[in-house]
Amino acid sequence: MDAYRDACKTQEPNAHPAFSLPEQMLRESLGAACSAALADSKVTDVDLNSRGELQVKRNGRYTVIETVDYNRAERIVSVISNLVGVPVTAENPRWNGRFPLGGMRCSITIPPAAAAPTLHLRTKPATSPSLAGLVASGMLTPGQARHIEGEICERRNVILAGLPGSGKTTVARALVAVMAQVPWRCIIVDPLDEYESLAPNIERLHPAKGSSFSPIDALDQSLLIDPEAVSFAEVRTGEDGVQLVRTWLAGTTGGFCTVHTDDAAGVFVRFEDFYREQQLVAVRRDLLRVIHTIVHLRAEWSGATYIRRAGEVVRVVPHDENFTLDPVL
Repeated sequence: MDAYRDACKTQEPNAHPAFSLPEQMLRESLGAACSAALADSKVTDVDLNSRGELQVKRNGRYTVIETVDYNRAERIVSVISNLVGVPVTAENPRWNGRFPLGGMRCSITIPPAAAAPTLHLRTKPATSPSLAGLVASGMLTPGQARHIEGEICERRNVILAGLPGSGKTTVARALVAVMAQVPWRCIIVDPLDEYESLAPNIERLHPAKGSSFSPIDALDQSLLIDPEAVSFAEVRTGEDGVQLVRTWLAGTTGGFCTVHTDDAAGVFVRFEDFYREQQLVAVRRDLLRVIHTIVHLRAEWSGATYIRRAGEVVRVVPHDENFTLDPVL
């Protein structure tokens, strides 16, 4: 960190007047190859692994574009840590949040949690998708798109499920575009700033794990700022899952959340697990009141082409405390 401060003092003051000195340092540390990759619209991920291999992901495949030595990797992490104001140390060896340049999703790990400093970036698309665009790309059928749009417009929740990289955030961004057209107020708990919208009826809250404003705080806050529909970017912990159900039960349905599951039916298993993590017993009838449609997304190879599509879109049909899943074609 001392090297970082010294460099800030000695760097030429107007080398790149559009950026602050720390931002200039980060761009220089990343290097030309990484900067070019981040500007490439076909790149979805940039990854620096513990072997020093800087890789980019295009069309579902990683390619090594450069080798980064340990000192440079350490410098990149140090500059990011200082820019975001969160120390990444041996005692706190990982950080997840928004990358200082462009606000994309960023994950950092350093020793002893990894053999060497690592960095992973999930790039942001230049434009926000629409449901019509997802139909054109083959990700959804026309009937599925109409159903999903209708659920949001009827104040019913859509759960986006799937494995990492399956397209959950892509579909969620299209749902935000639908929300921008409804007359009621929508609150999105958006820790990683992934759901940009200038619509006057959409308010986004940006919590951070371990900070003075956690995701649970954001859900509590959402109920105090005149919400009509609440969405939650990604449910990872039992605490998040239980509080989201409680928030929706307060009458703020008409939103979405994303969650990692193997299939559509696994959404109920996952939420019941969230309750068990909190040493609570899940009440199935409460889950049935807030889980209305499930979109399960898959990513798979078709020859040399990487395809992301909706493997299942199902409406949840309650039967007392049980349910059936009715496919939407």
